[in-house]
Parts: sequence; structure tokens; C-alpha cells
Amino acid sequence: MLIDIGTLFSNVLLLMLMLIPGVIMSRVLHGEKSFANGLSKLVLYIATPAMMISPFIREFEKKLLGDIAVTFLLAMGVMIAFFFVTFIIGGEEKVKRTLQFSVVFANAGYMGIPLIELLLGSKAVIFATVFNVAFNLLMWTLGCFIYTRDAKYMRPAKIVKNPVIIAMATGLVLFFTPANRYVPEVAVSAIDMLKGLVAPLSMMVVGFHAASANYKKVLSRGNIWFTLALRHLLCPALVFLVLKALAVTDIYTNTVVATVVFIAAATPSATSTSMFAEMFDGDTEVSGVLVPISTLLSLLSMPLTALLLKLY
Repeated sequence: MLIDIGTLFSNVLLLMLMLIPGVIMSRVLHGEKSFANGLSKLVLYIATPAMMISPFIREFEKKLLGDIAVTFLLAMGVMIAFFFVTFIIGGEEKVKRTLQFSVVFANAGYMGIPLIELLLGSKAVIFATVFNVAFNLLMWTLGCFIYTRDAKYMRPAKIVKNPVIIAMATGLVLFFTPANRYVPEVAVSAIDMLKGLVAPLSMMVVGFHAASANYKKVLSRGNIWFTLALRHLLCPALVFLVLKALAVTDIYTNTVVATVVFIAAATPSATSTSMFAEMFDGDTEVSGVLVPISTLLSLLSMPLTALLLKLY
């Protein structure tokens, strides 16, 4: 499966430009955390649910069911495996938790979905969205646990009350039943407008923290660079080897699904690293440096991903 390296590069660069409004607002507001906190909640509780619902407002295709199930299982397996890999990250506990989150959760939604749509077409978006169903399910359970070490976030009663989980359930109902035919066009347009807020606003939050971060202090930590190596090199390589093994042994050979999973897993650290650090008293200075640097590094690592896919 070949993908356009130029398209990858330009879309990563576009995301980087979205940092600038956040930097400007940080300077204007002199680092008022309430601004970033408000944006984080808007993205996580309003825009992200809209992004989860939107791709499922379509007619159910029975032939996709098997590939949807495989995509979901692969996505869950990838992130859980990444979590165990992060046990090798050391350092101060508050910083360590932020770094662990940044490795486990990639920018599979805000960067992955637009990239996959551009590179593979609209039909592949359903698989990218399924990956993000798994992403959000784990982010609001395992991700909360990483930051808080509180097992209550793993309890079913807590999970079902989460707005993103509710949005996922709504989207699946629309997809698997004829209900999608009765969604008013104006509602579809409103959902599409809301999902469009996700990428720019999430990057603004990162830019807000990046503007006030002590780069010299953060980048002097050896575990920062080790974490970036995990996120951009080791973890994507592991995913590729597993997908290649599945193809070689004829266990699973759908190249579109494999490409979607690989691209999603190889994207830079999730912008939600900063938003969750904001909400759960994580190290926002570290996340404010780590996420933009990870995104910047993806200008190199994502084209390498494209080259690696030639071997699939």
C-alpha cells in the first residue's frame, strides 16, 4: 500500500500552524489556565463526541462487519501493548504518567482520520473511526487510570456515563439500524461543524502550554527523548511487524485495514496528552513541550512510515 508523502508532510505542517493561535492567546492572557481548561472541556465533551458520531451516519454494510471487528481488536491490542511497553519509562511519578499517556495514545483522531481520508479515500474512514472508538474507550478508562492511578475509571458504571462513550454508542446504533435515515440534514451539518473544531482547538491547547514551557528544563530530561523514541520508532515498528506477520501467515491480509491501523498507531503523541494533564493535574509543562515536538518529529517519522508501507 503506497501513500503520498507530500500529503502527509503538508497535513502535519498544517497541524503545527494550529499551535500559533494558542501561543498568541497565552501571551495575551498571560498563561491563565482557565482558558486552556475551558478549551479542553469543549474539545473532549462536545467536539470529540461529534467526531465519533459523524462517520456512522451512513447505511450499514454487512460486508464491512468482519473488518470492523478486526480493526477494533487490533486497535485495542496495539494500545494495551503500548501501555506495557511504557513500564520501562522511569523518572518522577507526575512526569512519568504524562510520558506514559503520550506513548499509549497517538493522534489517531485529530491527525489520523484526516490523513487516512486524504490518502485512502472515504471508505477507509469507517476503519479509522473504529480505531478511534477503541482509542476513546481506552483513553477514558486506561488513560484516566494512567494519570490518576484510580481504578474507579475502569468500572463499567463510570465508563457508560462518559459523553464520548455515549456518543460512540449513539453512532453504532445509527450505523447498525435504519435510524441513520431519519437524522435531519441540518443535524448532520451541525455535527460536521462541531467535529471540525477538534483539530484546531486541541492544537491551540497544546500551543497555549507550549508558549510558557521551560524548554531547556524539560528537554534536559533523558526520559523525554526516550519517550519520543518509543512513540516514533519502537512502537510503530512493533505494529508493522505484527501486521506483516499476520499477512505473511495469511491470518489477515486486508491491506486497507492494516494501513489504517499502522498510520493511526504511528501518528505523534495525542493532543489529549495536554488536555488530560490539564484536567487531572498532570505535568502540563512536560506535555506542552512533548506534544508539539512529537508533532514536529512526525514531519520526519510519518514519511518514513509511508516508505515502510512499501514493504507490506
